[in-house]
Amino acid sequence: MINDNKSENKKNSVTDAAKSRDSSAFQRKLHRKGAHLTFAERSIIQSMIENQCSFREIARTLGCAVNTVINEYRRGKADDGRARSYHAEDGQAQYIENRENCGRHTKIEARKAFIDYVVTNFKENHWSFETSVKNALDTGTFKREDMVCAKTIYNYVDKKMIKGISISDLPLKARRKYKSPKIANK
Repeated sequence: MINDNKSENKKNSVTDAAKSRDSSAFQRKLHRKGAHLTFAERSIIQSMIENQCSFREIARTLGCAVNTVINEYRRGKADDGRARSYHAEDGQAQYIENRENCGRHTKIEARKAFIDYVVTNFKENHWSFETSVKNALDTGTFKREDMVCAKTIYNYVDKKMIKGISISDLPLKARRKYKSPKIANK
């Protein structure tokens, strides 16, 4: 009789473990690996921290790494003197600010004097971008690190980042017809 209770308890614990595994597998689908946290996930972190859950419990619930939760906690930590105070709004605001500063920045602002020089020569002297770049190097008007190459200037014109010059002002570029790549039928 005593052995039957032990085996019964063992079966129940195995069944409970299987159920918890299934629920944790379901919960892991909440957060996709490599994806940034959403505001909803930050709100879950906030509510679980208010309920004094551990970082591991939060990570298990969201289906992400523990370090992700710790980093997010540091990002949204409030300075109101409470022990474990986290606000999802602060975390989201910090995330947005960090995202605005990431990525490669263009050189157009740092090289403004050189680009003005190229635009002036293009309009007044009817020089090509390549001629302006070569002339600036040969005469020593600009140092190499203060310049951008001609291809970059063409890219800026294509993206309409240089005011005063459009693609229609470039005679060869406006005349060319680009062929789309053909896909071979198999």
